[in-house]
Amino acid sequence: MRTLIATLVGLAFLGMLGPPLATADMGTSPPIASKANIRVRLVRQQTQDDGLRLVYEIQNRSLDRWILHRVEVHVFDQNSQRIELLRPAFALRQLQRGNTDFIRTRIPAEILPEAYRLELHLFVQEYGTFPAADPGLADLVYSFPLRPQTRPSRVVRAKPGTLRVQPAGMIEWAGGPRALLLRLTNHSPYTLARITLRGAITGPNGPLHTIRLRVSPTHLGPGVETYVSVTFPPSIIKRAKGIALQALYLTTEKGPDVTYVEDLEIGKSGGKRQKGKGRLLTTAERGSR
Repeated sequence: MRTLIATLVGLAFLGMLGPPLATADMGTSPPIASKANIRVRLVRQQTQDDGLRLVYEIQNRSLDRWILHRVEVHVFDQNSQRIELLRPAFALRQLQRGNTDFIRTRIPAEILPEAYRLELHLFVQEYGTFPAADPGLADLVYSFPLRPQTRPSRVVRAKPGTLRVQPAGMIEWAGGPRALLLRLTNHSPYTLARITLRGAITGPNGPLHTIRLRVSPTHLGPGVETYVSVTFPPSIIKRAKGIALQALYLTTEKGPDVTYVEDLEIGKSGGKRQKGKGRLLTTAERGSR
């Protein structure tokens, strides 16, 4: 009887205490984007030889303080495919109420003809939250269309053979990567400007490595030639069979309103077209030794 009474008293005491407290998960707090009233606006945009330079102003308009962990810039083409990821530097780590800072970034010239819009991502954490390994960052996304004047209004398919490409040898470093040297010659009656090469190093089953190169000098006159090198990472050199290339450029005839796109065929030094991508690397290597 005494045992039963003791049990009933114990249960009544536990009922007064209430249910056990839930364990707080401080490392997986949900994003707090709805509380972060941070404004971002474009304040400067300038096209230069090395690309499009952008300056964004960020301002904390909320009552809370925020810790800015990192900034990312995602660049997309017209098909909403991401073509570049940039991580610009920034000075201000803590955003007090009313604080203003500036984010500076540059879209490389070689992808500018394809760039259609960008997203600025601010990864923030509320100030004073528990410094866990996973603080539950909020990803604040700000989307900006690129102004029409920052890219050509029309893209035109160029006549094949306007820009001719020939292998000029293979550059090799001991224990390092190899680079295929290519000779580019302007066979048009106009000056070609801001030439960009894009494409891929190909293997037996498709592309192995993406190529994006800006040709120097920025202006190539009629009959003038220049050289570029395509680096082959050591991890793919044994599987590489050839190169697929495409050129984008402006001309002095049409000006900046038209970008020409040309599929390039890499010819032999004698002027004949190289048929079969699999023989390109072998031919170039023999000529360099």
